[in-house]
Amino acid sequence: MRIGVLIIGTNGYFVLACRFINRFHNLYNGNYEIEFHFFCDKDPSGYLPEDVKYKYYHSSHKSWQEAVNSKFSSVARIEDNPDYLYFFDADTNISGPFGDWFVGEHTVGKHFGYNESTSDEMPFDRYELSSCYIPFGTKDINYYYGAFWGGRTDLVKNYAKEIIKLQEINKTINHEPVWNDESYTNYYFNLILNPTKIIETKDFQFVTSCKGGMDIIRFEVDAEFKEHEKVFQENNNKLINVNHNIITVEK
Repeated sequence: MRIGVLIIGTNGYFVLACRFINRFHNLYNGNYEIEFHFFCDKDPSGYLPEDVKYKYYHSSHKSWQEAVNSKFSSVARIEDNPDYLYFFDADTNISGPFGDWFVGEHTVGKHFGYNESTSDEMPFDRYELSSCYIPFGTKDINYYYGAFWGGRTDLVKNYAKEIIKLQEINKTINHEPVWNDESYTNYYFNLILNPTKIIETKDFQFVTSCKGGMDIIRFEVDAEFKEHEKVFQENNNKLINVNHNIITVEK
């Protein structure tokens, strides 16, 4: 059986996306065939392990916000139909060997920042005219990552299709949800269709929002990391990490 992994790595996030693919490919010991769907603004051949399976989709974004909001339209560009399809943010890091902990029919992860929060304390989109509005007082809901979701491919593609409709509605009123794509994800999985698998924070095995010291990339679209890219080109078949703005070849 096959798993497709969607990753968006435009602008400065290209290096972090290469890190994610490199580490996922080298550290995965599960039972599925993995193929990456890499949305980026330069040809990644030469930066990735020679034996990694991937498809390159040329993409460009003028801002971080534009990039994160493209997650759902990116799903729509994937014509392949693997058994499962998962999205991970480019700044997700992997610390060690892992298996199929994330696999499920329709999977989300609980956000670590709101495990002890009441629903009214969770940062849902509270704008009443928004297409992803969640009113105060809504009970029995969770706050999920925008950085990770996935599952059976037909369910994921339908999820993305529905989110695109919600995005178009908000464009007509010039409204950007408080947490961008994450606001839509939380609306969908709390009020439209309940996920079949919820990964608790303690069971989430990857590190989210790990920019490796390259935090500038969120605010400066033109930030370049040529030396980092060079290391990937020269060591593409080795295990590579980026932490504290230092890139290391681990083996």
